[in-house]
This record gives sequence, structure tokens and C-alpha cells, in this order.
Amino acid sequence: IEEVTDNFFSRLSNLLDKVMVDIEKVNCMAKGQVAQIYQDIYNLIGNGCGWLLPDKCCRSLGLRGKSLAQMGDTQLYQLEICRRLSGLNGSEPISDVTDALVDSQITAKKFYCINSDVAAA
Repeated sequence: IEEVTDNFFSRLSNLLDKVMVDIEKVNCMAKGQVAQIYQDIYNLIGNGCGWLLPDKCCRSLGLRGKSLAQMGDTQLYQLEICRRLSGLNGSEPISDVTDALVDSQITAKKFYCINSDVAAA
């Protein structure tokens, strides 16, 4: 049991180290470039929820009928996180879970950058 526990915590530590390195690469020095960050987010999310048959995330978040431009920051963030994590079911390799965690944290930092830039204006 001790060996399994040590292995688990070693892998968890490696995962967290990777997450922190990737997140630190996101730079908030985009002052005045909020429009570009929004465009990056729109490209990342892809489609809004305005089409005839909205996906599971649009339905569960109550966003049916909304385009990306009609959504607030919180709704955009929730939609991106929902779509990024919805494919995970617990049977995928740890690398897929790691990638999803990193992507989610990078998305969070992008929204932080937007909100800090708007607050500073």
C-alpha cells in the first residue's frame, strides 16, 4: 500500500508541476488587447448555443439560443470548461486528464487577464 501511495503522490506532484509551468506561460501583459483575447476565446470555444440543436453544455447552462457575443464572461467561461471536460469519463489515460486540467487553468487565467485589464481601465 505504501508503494502505491508513494507512486500516486509522485504522479500527482509531476502533474501539478506541469500545470503550473503551462499556466505561467499565459501572459497578462495584453493591456489594451481585450478584443484579441476575446477573439482567442471565441476561437477556442467554437460555436455558440444559437443553432437549432444546442449541445449538452448549452442546455445544462441555460444558454440555448445565445451566440458567443451575447454571453457574459462567466457564461463563456462555464461553456468552455463544460465543453473541455465533458468528454472525460474516467477511463481515459492520465495524459488526457492532465491536458484537460491544463487547458481549464489556462482558460481561467485568460478570463482573469480580461477582467484585470477591464478593471484597470
